[in-house]
Amino acid sequence: MNRQLENHIIDCLFELSRPLTGVPVTISLDADSHEVILQTIGTVVAVHTINTNQFLAMSPHAVLQLARSFAEDAGVAA
Repeated sequence: MNRQLENHIIDCLFELSRPLTGVPVTISLDADSHEVILQTIGTVVAVHTINTNQFLAMSPHAVLQLARSFAEDAGVAA
């Protein structure tokens, strides 16, 4: 994993883990397909994949908003 992607994932995890505004979503990387995977488990399992270039272009706040949207769809209080 390159340093830029690693730092961006850390920045996004920081946003996702904020006590009042965060969302219980995990971030993982599929290095073979060059995709970042966001996943949450609620009433249903929700998974969203993003191309690594698109992920790097998103601000951590935009990732938080995306995660909040699909976490709510999965029945996770966000």
